[in-house]
Amino acid sequence: MAEIGLTIPYLRQTPSGYYWEPSRRIRPLGFSAEPLGKDAAEAIARAQTLNAQVEAALKGGPPAAPVPVEGTVAWVVERYKASNAWKDLAPKTHRNYDKAIVRVVEWCGDKRPEKVTRKAVKAWQEVLEAQAPSFAATILKVFRIVMHFARDLGHKIDNFDKLHLYDAGGDGEPWEDYQISAYIDEAIRRGRPSMALAATMAVSLGQREADVIDMKRSAWDPHAEYQTAGGSVIRGEMTFRQRKTGKLLTVPVLPELRRALEAAPLDDVHFVISEPIRQPYGEDNFRRVHREICRGAGIDDKRLFMHFRHTGATRLGEAGCTEGEIRAITGHNSDEIRRYVRPNATMARAAIAKFDDHRRRTDRELRRKTPPEIDGKTAEIPKK
Repeated sequence: MAEIGLTIPYLRQTPSGYYWEPSRRIRPLGFSAEPLGKDAAEAIARAQTLNAQVEAALKGGPPAAPVPVEGTVAWVVERYKASNAWKDLAPKTHRNYDKAIVRVVEWCGDKRPEKVTRKAVKAWQEVLEAQAPSFAATILKVFRIVMHFARDLGHKIDNFDKLHLYDAGGDGEPWEDYQISAYIDEAIRRGRPSMALAATMAVSLGQREADVIDMKRSAWDPHAEYQTAGGSVIRGEMTFRQRKTGKLLTVPVLPELRRALEAAPLDDVHFVISEPIRQPYGEDNFRRVHREICRGAGIDDKRLFMHFRHTGATRLGEAGCTEGEIRAITGHNSDEIRRYVRPNATMARAAIAKFDDHRRRTDRELRRKTPPEIDGKTAEIPKK
């Protein structure tokens, strides 16, 4: 490494490379020594960035946020957060991802993506899941997004697919009818009729917790009518925009949901409100009340409100609805449909019934087309 003249404060050149070494006066401000590698241009650029932070701190202003070293995972994170992929995410997703990103940067922010191995990630996953399985899954999903973004920037990364992450939602079986009835009865007994309505809405419309909380009376059209193939009439529909996806959905309502909507107070803007304060629920309070109702009804603590949505999607699958029909109601994408619509005995019976009908119909058609046999020989079909 050639010797060059350096006039940049705190930048030192040694036979092993360049280092930025702040003085004792600077270190109490939160700065520490940092190796800068062997490339002179990169070392000088990084030192100048750090010196600008020192200057701002010495002037008494708020300390500048550390600038990640180019090419590290922390630097990739900054690039990702400046991209359109990040900007297109919902505000709530930003908040959740930010919490996960903090953990990712703490763990490997100073490393280059090429240096992060799958073996190391699996060991980290084991530690995270021992602390909080659901949050561990979120952290690792965001980690994978960041690493795939690094790959798009030209970095070579290890294979981080199929990490077998814990899934709090996808592994939840649909609610049984008796459990839904017990939940609704307990909610009403506790003076929380809007929670009973929320459960009915989530099952009937197949919507997320946030969209149920957001549902306004203006979404409800009681005058819409639809006649089914069987001749019955469906009265009323809901039109709303999903918070997470931004999709605008119009969904006819089942009779049980119509009855619940008609019983809701007319003077509230939102259908689902916290009765003690007559205001829409905050998400944390909503989940707390949901848990209290489950416990009061003798329902397992693992039953999440999101499983009502899965229940609705599965029931549509049981009824023989196509993937497109289910997506039109729930707003799921194709991967989510395959994940949440649980194959079960009802679907198996319906499939066999369809297959049997098809086979009988096919046999009848073949019999009509096959020439009759006379004494074991096929008779000639007269020419027209």
